[in-house]
Amino acid sequence: MLLALNSGLSVLLIVITALVLLPFVIVLNFIIRTIVVLVAKHFGVWDPRIDYLWPRMPWRPIWRAISWVSRWWQRSFGMRRSTSRFQGVLSSLSMLYKPGTILIGAARLWNGASTQAIGINEVKRHLFMNADTGVGKTSFLITMIAFWRKDAPIWVLDCKAQIFKALSWFLKRQGRRVMVFDPMGISGQESIKMNLYDFIDYASRDGVDRSGAILAKWAKDAIQGGDKTDPVWIESPQLAYQALAHWVNGLPAKHRNMPFLRDLVTKGFFWESNDPAKAKHIMWHYLSRLEDGPRIIRTGAAIMASAPDKQRASFDISLVNATAWIDQPQVRPLLMETTGEPWALKGTNAAFFLCASISDIKGALQTPFRMLISTALYAHEIVPNEPGKPSTLFVADEMPSLGYVSEIERALPLLRGYKVTFFGVTQTLEQLREIYSKSWGGFISGSDATFWLGINHDETAEFLSKKLGRRSFPIYEKIDGTRKWWRFFRRRRNVRYEEHWVMTPDQIQQFTSGNRMIVTLFGKQPIAASMMCYFDWLRVDMYEPDADHGDTPARGAGRKLIKTATESVQKARKEIDKRFGPGMPEEHARAILGGIVGPFTYVELSSRAALAQQTFPHELVAAAMETLRPLAVQGGV
Repeated sequence: MLLALNSGLSVLLIVITALVLLPFVIVLNFIIRTIVVLVAKHFGVWDPRIDYLWPRMPWRPIWRAISWVSRWWQRSFGMRRSTSRFQGVLSSLSMLYKPGTILIGAARLWNGASTQAIGINEVKRHLFMNADTGVGKTSFLITMIAFWRKDAPIWVLDCKAQIFKALSWFLKRQGRRVMVFDPMGISGQESIKMNLYDFIDYASRDGVDRSGAILAKWAKDAIQGGDKTDPVWIESPQLAYQALAHWVNGLPAKHRNMPFLRDLVTKGFFWESNDPAKAKHIMWHYLSRLEDGPRIIRTGAAIMASAPDKQRASFDISLVNATAWIDQPQVRPLLMETTGEPWALKGTNAAFFLCASISDIKGALQTPFRMLISTALYAHEIVPNEPGKPSTLFVADEMPSLGYVSEIERALPLLRGYKVTFFGVTQTLEQLREIYSKSWGGFISGSDATFWLGINHDETAEFLSKKLGRRSFPIYEKIDGTRKWWRFFRRRRNVRYEEHWVMTPDQIQQFTSGNRMIVTLFGKQPIAASMMCYFDWLRVDMYEPDADHGDTPARGAGRKLIKTATESVQKARKEIDKRFGPGMPEEHARAILGGIVGPFTYVELSSRAALAQQTFPHELVAAAMETLRPLAVQGGV
């Protein structure tokens, strides 16, 4: 009996000691981790992707359960009053970022940023960002893209090519094929070439002819209404565009490209007459009586052939303006053949960047960029989903600069079903509403996470203030009358509630002026977070410094340290290559890609690679592609 009592007292003493020391252990662990992270960040050797491995007390699942009960109670019994508010510190810290989740930013501890990255588990809809110019949105986008799953494809509209310059080397090191379409050469890398008609072949691999749907989308992207309200002036040129595009689609490979389509628009059947007006007259009358081919050819040509002279001249001007981009001297040579397929990303881990300056995107390159985005989104729609394959991150920076893209508006609610995580970016709601006047609200209301950075636009601040909502605060009033002192705790009080905005527009503008941001979540309380700019949070070997965000002396030293270690590894690999031979033998590569024999085109090679992904590991297929890509013939591509 005495022994059992002593044992019980010993256990009780241990439990009490543990409970007393537990707060000190938690605080000490927090201090040690904070010091380690700050020092490692200072030298550029800290990687937030491994932060979840740091030993911690298992309080997060408990707190998430408490938060769930709190939300249930609020939904069930607390809807009589306004209950909007930001998530608390513990709720934010419980959203610890782990690889595979979607980065939100850095959690904020009361009035300051913490060293912990937070994220959400999955995206069922899309993402959106509203950020004014010069607030660091591109720097934050770079961090998000670098943290994206390395086995998932990435498609980026990259204004100024800043994202490509910062991440291209790191993405290649991940085993990705990195492609860039950069007609104006701002990225410093050679641009891929794309014959857009090759996409029709790619989309029809399963035997279904989708040329009509594809060319109709191109016509809508090329010819838009502008200030015209009569649909005749919009739809008639679109039908004429489709007629010519369909006819070109049936031509031999030599003429089956966009430059030849442009020649027909500007010069007609120039081999029949040197006079453009007469050559166009011959072309439209010939196509209107053409018996072979799709009916749309006769329909569109008949509109041009039978229209009054003044009306036909207006339609002709619309066609000429819609294809003017093809005559850009930097663009035309890139449209004759295909060396890269930005529409074939689904199911791979490739990365594609569409690069140009804002002025070029709003000007000469607006139409082709719209067409490429529509093409890429439509490709994800028609290619079947593969079980276990991750979604494509589709980033459209400065989205309103593209003008109206019908495919984005049409497919936005459905993109998740096609395994696309769409991430749109705008500067102000005014720009977004000007382009998407009927659906602009859906970009925000249907978003799983909307990032609000650097809000200086009054209308945007007012919208966000209303979206954050109001919160009720209790006001206690004493009842008049005398009470005995011993009845103090029984004193009754009247309670009334006053509602206040969670944040006024002025407070929003002040709060988001620095590196702070507000993240509104679908069906959840908003979060006050801090931006994670790549030059401050990424490990130095994950990005390349630029003129605006160069390395500090400490991060430069960290870069040299990592570079020395990397060179040692590369030296060891070279020794292995000397012994066993570099690369994959051609016969092995051909066997992996379906036993391909004889000459082959790049389109055929890509198709076989997509099939091989179902059988072989991605790294093996990528090595086979690297071996056989230089051997692909150009004819018929």
